[in-house]
Amino acid sequence: MLTLLALPQPAQAQGLSALRAQAQRCLQGAQAASSCKPFLETSHRLKNRAEASKSWRCYTALLGYEAQVMASRALTAAPPEEAGYGELAGECPALR
Repeated sequence: MLTLLALPQPAQAQGLSALRAQAQRCLQGAQAASSCKPFLETSHRLKNRAEASKSWRCYTALLGYEAQVMASRALTAAPPEEAGYGELAGECPALR
C-alpha cells in the first residue's frame, strides 16, 4: 500500500508575508477556529525556525504578533498595529 505524504501548500512554504495575509483572514473570518488555524500553524512553524536558529528576538516578536492578532479577535480589542508587524519584519529577516 502506497502512503502519500501531504505536501505543504504554497502559503505554508512562505514566511512573514503569508503570516500577515493569514492574520488578516483570521481577523476577518466569521469562525475563529477555522479562520485562525492556518495563521496559528504558520506562526508555529516560523517560531520553530526561529528557535532552531536561536533567533530569540525573532521568536519573541512572533509571539507578540500572534498575541496581538488573537487578542484582536475579541470584540473590544483594536486590530494589531502596523508597528507590531514592522517589529516582526525587522527581527526576522531570515523568515521573509
